[in-house]
Amino acid sequence: MDITLRLLERESGINELELKHMRTGDYERYKSLYYQYIKPKYGKQLVITGNTGGKLLTFDDFILDCTARQPQLIIIDFLTNLKAIGQSDLDFVEMAMPQILKYAHMYQASFLILSQMSRSSRTDQAGGQIGGHGKGGGKIEELAATEIELLRHEEDGEETKIIAAITKARRGKAYKFFNLMYIGDTKTFTGESELWVRDKGRSKSAFRKVGFYA
Repeated sequence: MDITLRLLERESGINELELKHMRTGDYERYKSLYYQYIKPKYGKQLVITGNTGGKLLTFDDFILDCTARQPQLIIIDFLTNLKAIGQSDLDFVEMAMPQILKYAHMYQASFLILSQMSRSSRTDQAGGQIGGHGKGGGKIEELAATEIELLRHEEDGEETKIIAAITKARRGKAYKFFNLMYIGDTKTFTGESELWVRDKGRSKSAFRKVGFYA
């Protein structure tokens, strides 16, 4: 449901708060927006599944569902939600990542794993440390082909910027930084970006613009 809400924000241009009020107070209008903006554009190309209706989605069920559908792009938000009850994040990730790689190679699929950070990782990032902050230990970073970490960049009197830091690139160059063109009201990325560099002369977490990418 939250993913649908975010898609509606992006496609309709209506902000999250207004959509949430609509979802609870005028659901028919909310549903009509879904059929106006989401259904025609994505149709059967997008399948959203997860822990809904009281049933816990297990990793085994997730892999079986992927095998049945065989999608080209699989987005997991976030990986440790698929762990068994009582299983530690570390033990789960150690088991899951090799199976994900095996599936990706077998079916020529791409995985995008969205992995939130722990509180300590957020503190590290705020202090200027970049890379290796994925929740569940270092196995995700170790086996992933690419790791991109998103950072908040704030200047006095300016809007908050979202910096994408490429901290690992098996098929490219790591430690490049891009300011992602972002519309905060609807949490929308425009697809354009600016090449930035770390401004080490000011602070560990400061950046500055050096170029533009369309």
